[in-house]
Amino acid sequence: MARISSLFQRSNDRRRKRTRTYDSTTALRLGVDLTHLTQPERTRSGRTVHTGQVDLRRKRTRIQSGAVRQGAPTVMVRNVAAGHTTSGPLHSQRKARRRFDISVGLPGTEVRLPNLPQFAISWRWLSAVLAIVLGVGLYQVWNAAAFRVSGAEISGLQHLTTKEVNTILGLKDTPVFSLDADQLKNELLQAFPEFSSASVHIGLPSTVAITVTERVPVIAWMVNGSATLVDQEGMAFPARGDISALGLPVVEASAMPPVLVRVERETEETDLASLEGASPVSTPIVGAQPFLKPEFILAVMALRENAPQGVPLLYDAARGFGWRDPGGWDVYFGDAQDMAMKLDLYQAIINRLDDKEETLPSLVSVENVHAPYYRPR
Repeated sequence: MARISSLFQRSNDRRRKRTRTYDSTTALRLGVDLTHLTQPERTRSGRTVHTGQVDLRRKRTRIQSGAVRQGAPTVMVRNVAAGHTTSGPLHSQRKARRRFDISVGLPGTEVRLPNLPQFAISWRWLSAVLAIVLGVGLYQVWNAAAFRVSGAEISGLQHLTTKEVNTILGLKDTPVFSLDADQLKNELLQAFPEFSSASVHIGLPSTVAITVTERVPVIAWMVNGSATLVDQEGMAFPARGDISALGLPVVEASAMPPVLVRVERETEETDLASLEGASPVSTPIVGAQPFLKPEFILAVMALRENAPQGVPLLYDAARGFGWRDPGGWDVYFGDAQDMAMKLDLYQAIINRLDDKEETLPSLVSVENVHAPYYRPR
């Protein structure tokens, strides 16, 4: 009888030992102390002891305790018990980090390595960074002192100076990247009608080279004390400075020249047509404008050669070109047609008056070669 009691005692001891081992293993895995829970409480909590799992859990307990003693890495044990589920969403809203589990050669045991965050760089972020870098670089280059123009290098000037041209252009401290050669050429010809042609070359880091060709004036046209210079082609441009040093023939005019009057009338007709609903074609005005026909230039030059020295030439809208003679009379030759014949006819009239010793005239007109006349004083 005592023998049978000892057998039951040993069996109960083994059962209690297994229960304590399972409780310690479960507490280690779940973080819950089951020592003070009764069997009904364990059943309600879902943590009922299964006899078939005692050996496996005992083995895990020995492995974990040995790993802790030897300083081995933490061992992750997956839950192989059936019937245990977790509540909550299956997938997290946040992106899960990449996990690495390494098997240690024992069933159901693995070593989890530390979780490392994943960094994914998309093409949008890369293009944004490149755009920012390029923008900052462009801003630095745009505002760099090495790429700012101090002034233009101008060649071909005759009557103007480089300082005068640079003052009008205003290129100082301008970024060289903002300059356009064609636009700069148009601005140059508009500001200086005395330039017949111009070429602009822009180079890095801050070079602006300009080559110009100045017009050569042959006539100074005076209207109400204002002088306008005219070149051989009849193109007009404003006079800069004192024109007496140029030694040009001066025409004292009481009216606008013939070509300019014709251009103004065409402009008035165009404006009238635009008011009536027509669509006139507008041409931008760049540089010097037509002022006199080339034949008028030749006529003025011929008058200058035959007129007395030091007398100004005259122009009247009704009588044309002429001059004021030192003898006290005015002579008019009309337009530029048959100017050589008109000069010979005028000289013949003056010689005839001198031979007859008549009263000197106040006006001589050879505007019409077929009907010349003079007006006595």
